[in-house]
Amino acid sequence: MADIMLVDDYEIFRKQLKALQCWKNERDIRLIGEADNGAEALKMLRKQSVDILLTDIKMPKLNGLELLEHVKQENLCKCVILLSEYADFEYARKGIVLGAFDYIVKPVTNNSLSRVLRRATKFLKDEEEEKYIFSTECKMAADSILTSGNNFEVLLKDVAKKCFETGGEDVVKSIVWLMDFARETAKEVINRYHWIQLLTPDVEEICNRMLHADDRYMASALFEDYMMELYVAVCNWHPIGMSALSEKVADYILAHPYDKLTLTDTAEVCYVSNTYLSHSFKKDMGKSFVDYVVSLKMQIVKKFLTETDMSMVEIAEKLGYEDYKYMGRLFKKMFGFTLSDYKRMQATD
Repeated sequence: MADIMLVDDYEIFRKQLKALQCWKNERDIRLIGEADNGAEALKMLRKQSVDILLTDIKMPKLNGLELLEHVKQENLCKCVILLSEYADFEYARKGIVLGAFDYIVKPVTNNSLSRVLRRATKFLKDEEEEKYIFSTECKMAADSILTSGNNFEVLLKDVAKKCFETGGEDVVKSIVWLMDFARETAKEVINRYHWIQLLTPDVEEICNRMLHADDRYMASALFEDYMMELYVAVCNWHPIGMSALSEKVADYILAHPYDKLTLTDTAEVCYVSNTYLSHSFKKDMGKSFVDYVVSLKMQIVKKFLTETDMSMVEIAEKLGYEDYKYMGRLFKKMFGFTLSDYKRMQATD
């Protein structure tokens, strides 16, 4: 039996909603409380939580979205359904992002309420199983990234397809599923390799772009591109099959990207000679120690130019270059354009 609370500042609407036939037809639900504003509802929920919360978006004292945030933070209800006017669609969209289960557009009919409540009660029954499956699939994706697994692109397309099948006709909800998958997978990868954040876009920025995509295909493309960036970053900077020494060297470099990294200092840390380290590392990585370090720093320069307001002088100092012009020469040699040109290109995208 699912306990439900109704929150709306119009008493007449609450009466109309309670008069709908679905309250008698659906045996798995019962209305145990109601409130006329978000603040009152929050007080009641803190005394007795419910399984399903039906709440209007626009209310005095504490609106529906603010109530939703409190409910999620304090774990007062597993399933929040928003009641929305047509004009509130952007608010309803934001509510889905904040973790609402669904929204119903007013006026609420018996069929629309019954349909959502059935889905909600099924969700409550299946929640633990779905959480387990979702978590397992995220771990599988993360493991595939971390081990440079085969058929990763196929895996991503299957994930995107499943997310949109789960969301059905609700495109926003499907996109939120994709966003959650990206976040959880990135979290698993970052827990293993903290340095990957220096070489890939911020997952929240990608999620924001997905949410405001023109359609599900664009959102799916953004998702797949981001996940592939994580995959490629691991393949390029920490590939499977390195010798123990090369792995130790790579770990050391990636953990100290802002230091003035030298072959001599790194060899001392690894207790080997310069010559042995240089030969072993180039054999495993296909590039010299110096080229690896410079490549890493130039990738970080790209990220700083794209995502921060740091000046070129500040970036150079951050990365251990005394002369930003020298950094600029390295950058142009690697990518074929100047720091200023790259910054301009990013600004016009």
